[in-house]
Amino acid sequence: MRPRDERGFNNTAVFNPIRLTRHRIDFGMQFRFQVVKIGGHFLVDATSPENANKGSKYEFTNAMGQQENKFHGMGSQWTLAFDLGAVF
Repeated sequence: MRPRDERGFNNTAVFNPIRLTRHRIDFGMQFRFQVVKIGGHFLVDATSPENANKGSKYEFTNAMGQQENKFHGMGSQWTLAFDLGAVF
């Protein structure tokens, strides 16, 4: 019998709340034939999270004593979605 992995239990870490703004572009298509609807969408960030969240409330002082954006180095996101449904 394997020992239980309890790293996920008793996790009492508290994270600071944060609000992130992303500017996104949506490309998509939907086709409908009688009552059947089929669609697909592709979403991509229009700009980096660092550029979308500028200002003093998004900055902190790093270990070198310089002001740095909280989202520096955060990558862009993309989403691919498909849907299938019935329309009445």
